[in-house]
Amino acid sequence: MKKLIFLFLALFISYNAYSETEDCWCWCRVDPLSEPGTMQWVENCQCCMDNGIDCVIPIDEDYRQGELMVVTGGFTLTLHLDYVMINRKINNNWTVYTRSGNNYPFDSHHYIVISDCPGHPELNNLRIELDGLQTNSQGYYTVFIPSGNY
Repeated sequence: MKKLIFLFLALFISYNAYSETEDCWCWCRVDPLSEPGTMQWVENCQCCMDNGIDCVIPIDEDYRQGELMVVTGGFTLTLHLDYVMINRKINNNWTVYTRSGNNYPFDSHHYIVISDCPGHPELNNLRIELDGLQTNSQGYYTVFIPSGNY
């Protein structure tokens, strides 16, 4: 019986240790590093992809609050993408197109920089590339940060 109670307490404590979140502030940046009109508009994802002439992702920088959680082997950081602004060339005229952040595919132009994480200052100034990630149907995305020397 004592072993069962001890096991239950151990599981409860370990679960709570790994399930608490804390706020971390991040700069969410888009830095296309390309000339206007060098990307291609893709209708099915309503986004710009490399190698085209009719789409531009403007340089953007937002300061966002994310939730950091300690997990086995490191951390997870969850953020929300509200919307994306894209410049599209339609009939030789450039127009601004705004889409929701839901189901948005990130590419090599997207990254975040953790700037203020009070509980884990070792993560401050850490740059995380978002290439290959996609937001979920509500616009949330989560990155894994492995433990290590930052």
